Amino acid sequence: MQIVRIGPGQEVKPHYHRQQTELFYILGGEALLSIAEKEFKAKPGDSYLCRPTDVHAVKNSDTEDFELLVFKTGWKEGDAYW
Repeated sequence: MQIVRIGPGQEVKPHYHRQQTELFYILGGEALLSIAEKEFKAKPGDSYLCRPTDVHAVKNSDTEDFELLVFKTGWKEGDAYW
């Protein structure tokens, strides 16, 4: 589990995991979240499931930090493919 902060104007480039499942719970801010070719305007209180091999990315075009809590299962070091 980790808290991730993405600053204004920053992004996490598209990537996927072969083994890892991630559950995102949005704590603050708003950002464009893409998962498996679907886009969402993520906001506080939303949650999203990202299964293994789902390509996902985040783009924060807002003026404040985007903060999310990430729960991970099947985590393995190096299991991120950009």
